[in-house]
Amino acid sequence: MFFSINVDAGEVQRWEPVRKAAEAAVRALPGVASVMVALTAERAAGAPQRSPQPSAPAPGRAAPHGQQQMALPNVGAIIAVASGKGGVGKSTTAVNLALGLRDLGLKVGMLDADIYGPSIPKLLAIKGRPREKIIGDRRVLIPMDGYGLKVMSIGFLIEEETPMIWRGPM
Repeated sequence: MFFSINVDAGEVQRWEPVRKAAEAAVRALPGVASVMVALTAERAAGAPQRSPQPSAPAPGRAAPHGQQQMALPNVGAIIAVASGKGGVGKSTTAVNLALGLRDLGLKVGMLDADIYGPSIPKLLAIKGRPREKIIGDRRVLIPMDGYGLKVMSIGFLIEEETPMIWRGPM
């Protein structure tokens, strides 16, 4: 496995313990033969440097190692693929990671949270809209199936070329 973490150029040494901890955590997972975490830096000339701001996980996010996760009790792990830059292969990486985990015999679900350009439906050749189901007093969307993955994306809820009002202001 290979992961890249983009940090401010002047902060690389301060992030080194985080890089080592991430490598160790992934290396300890069953089935992982090797892992490499690379720190990359990108900063415009003259841009101010920022210090890392560690924070507690938000509700519904994965709890730190060793802590009980209550928001999603049937979920063993959450892997986020993210970057502040577009066009770097986040969706392609996420799909390949999900398919690799599926091939290891794991049950895998994907949430495409990219409101600017949800591409997971296209990458997995999934068309249509998710079904609705009533559970108690709530209406829920049933994830779509694609290549043995459960998938949910904003791309299922909008027309492919329809501009979204929230894309511009954000």
